[in-house]
Amino acid sequence: MKIIETLNVAFSMLFKKIWLVIIPVALDLFLWLGPKVSFEPLVRNWIALLQQTLQSVEVTAGTSSAELLVSALADIQTTLGTTNLLSLLASGRVGVSSVSGFLPVDSNAKLVLQLTTNAQLFGMVVLILALGLLIACLFIGLIAQSVKGEGLDIRAVLQKAPSHWLRLVIIYLPLTFFLSAAISFSMILGPLAFLVMVGVLWLSLYLFFVPQAVIMTGASPMEALRNSFIVVRLNFWSSFGFVILINIISAGFGLIWGRLVATPWGTAAAIFLNAFLSTGLLAATCFYYDRQMAKWHQLLAQHRIQSQ
Repeated sequence: MKIIETLNVAFSMLFKKIWLVIIPVALDLFLWLGPKVSFEPLVRNWIALLQQTLQSVEVTAGTSSAELLVSALADIQTTLGTTNLLSLLASGRVGVSSVSGFLPVDSNAKLVLQLTTNAQLFGMVVLILALGLLIACLFIGLIAQSVKGEGLDIRAVLQKAPSHWLRLVIIYLPLTFFLSAAISFSMILGPLAFLVMVGVLWLSLYLFFVPQAVIMTGASPMEALRNSFIVVRLNFWSSFGFVILINIISAGFGLIWGRLVATPWGTAAAIFLNAFLSTGLLAATCFYYDRQMAKWHQLLAQHRIQSQ
């Protein structure tokens, strides 16, 4: 199936089953109108400690360099201090996409939970990421039923979601540590860091279809890794173009949503438009995976016949 054809089939299906956008719309509305979680007190403490070290930097590096560092720290404090930690519920390309989760938090607003210790921050991040991944499993599960032509069966999705969640955790937890270590190690390699980043991007491409492998076919962690590699390797340039196009569309429209959220009406419009677009792109990913795996099984069957 060609890339444009895949997108056309996915969005045609979505027009017929527009209710699939309920989960991303509901999550975005919650992130917009619901409670917020901020770690602004911790950011203030971190910045204060860094500013203390700048007193010695100012002597050794010069006033101009210190001023640049102070300005950078102020920008970091503004960004992190107004971040809503609940935005981690949106898993992006893994599952649910969000617009309002990245709106700045007003510390004077009601229903803002302020985290004041590193332990609280760590625990909250783990909890939110785990819940976000579970929501992604439910969301992709509903889309998978439509892609495979099955009727709506919410009970089946709810029953399978915990096992799908556990398998994705088993995959992504060590993978996150590995990629983080690789990126951290690349910082000391100088010009060779480019090679590490290329390797990380190459691996990300081959693992792009892991969620679909787990949720659509119930694959085990090792089978999911293998199937994702098979889909990409079966038609590398088509898969590469598909992944690039998905990311370009998401990034391009993300810039548009960023302009719309300047007003309440714009935010509401961005939420519904983003939900439709992101659901369609995720459905296209499921369609692409399903068709490529069907092609792979067909090739295996032909090989068995020829070898007999």
